[in-house]
This record gives sequence, C-alpha cells and structure tokens, in this order.
Amino acid sequence: TNQPTLFYLSIDQAGESYDYTNVVMKYDGSKWVAYESADESAVQKQMLWEGSEGNVTVTAATFSLETSPSYSLSASADQSSDAKLKSSDHLYYYSNEVEPSASGISISFDHIMSKLEIALTLRDEFEGLTDPITSVMLSGTSLTATYAPANADKWSDYSTADEVIKTCPLVAYDTDARTATYEVILLPQTVAANTFCVTIFIGDKSYEWTSANAVTLASSNKYTLALTVGKDKVSGNSFTAAPWVSEGGDINNKTE
Repeated sequence: TNQPTLFYLSIDQAGESYDYTNVVMKYDGSKWVAYESADESAVQKQMLWEGSEGNVTVTAATFSLETSPSYSLSASADQSSDAKLKSSDHLYYYSNEVEPSASGISISFDHIMSKLEIALTLRDEFEGLTDPITSVMLSGTSLTATYAPANADKWSDYSTADEVIKTCPLVAYDTDARTATYEVILLPQTVAANTFCVTIFIGDKSYEWTSANAVTLASSNKYTLALTVGKDKVSGNSFTAAPWVSEGGDINNKTE
C-alpha cells in the first residue's frame, strides 16, 4: 500500500531511436501503464526494446526527471496526515545494468529522504488524561534543496531553515503507558547545534526540546528521537538511526 501510484521513467538504450525520457507510469490497479504526460487526458505511450542484447540504463523517480541531472525537491511543512506525509517521500532508482525483457523489468526504489520518528512519553503528572497531545511540531530544518544523484555530495542549495513542520501521528496515544509516536520526513542535511527543535502542544501549553548538538540526517535512514515530557520540561532520552525499511522487509518494493 505504500508503493507510489505514479512515477517517471527514462530508458537509455544503445541507440537513440528507442530512448525514452520522463515517461509517466501510472498504476491502474493491476498493472503499470505508460503515458505521454501526467495529465488526466494524456494518451498512452508505447515503449519498445531496441532488440540489443546489451544492458540498458534505467532511471525512475516519483518526481519529474525532466530537469536531469539535478532536481529541486521539498519536504512539506504540513505532514499532519498520511497523504501529506507521503507527498514528501521522494523515491529514486538508477541502474545501467538492466537487462531488456519481453516480460518487463523490476524497479527497486530507494528513499532519498530521511524519516524521523518522535517517541513521546508523558510523566505521571498527565496520568488519566485521554489523548492530551494536540500536535507536535518540528523546526530548524531546511525544506527545499537541490538533489543531484550523480554528484558525490548529492544535496546542495538548501533553503533557509525558518519554517515549522507539523508532524503526523504514527502510534496513537496510549492512556495507560502515556506514550505516543509522531513521524516526519525531512531532507538529508546537517542542522546546527541549538537549532533542531521539537515542540509538543498539550492543552494550552507548549513544551520544547532543542538539541544541544548538531543533528545529521542521511538519505534512506530512519531516526528515532525519544523524549520524556514533564509539566516543567522535556528531556531527551536518545537519538538513534537505522536503515529506513518497510514493516516486514526491505523498502525496495518491486514495481513491474
């Protein structure tokens, strides 16, 4: 269910007659269909193998490949729902070793963004309250940057980090354990010390935690920030990283 329903595809074969650039692939519920554009009225596009036995180069992404070799990408400031969160989850695939096949090819997308889960525990001062957390906001990160996959540094031209992101509930509030988890998708970047800030709103009060250290977020990584909220302060318990994978297996879901 977390596979994209639309992506862009470019294929570079041995010659030029059978090269394809920025073809729109849409999922019709049972198979992937090629179209001339993303317009609803766009006509289907026929793509053919050139007949060469040699491997071809395939590039695919959930963003337009028209501006290759660099792309301006953003993380949304409002990620408060699953759909809004997913819009910031940019996927990318590249291989110059794809073997042409009459049955089609498989594309294994990688996340190129970073994912942060904020695991909250409320102290016993909040005991007995039902879902007291109104929202969780994150500030201090850049929301727009340029992605150039062929470059060693990949990311550059970051926007000024002056916007606040509304995060998405991931695990609902547990009244007995007084816990809840929120998630947000971020651009890979390094955030300066005393800049990366989480604000938790409970009732008419807000509680802030700011990292005293620089925070580095890498592509394809999921981070978990554990915080404990008391009536007077927020304590940072841990900040850990792991590969960003789907439940039950690798994120590289096949799209044929």
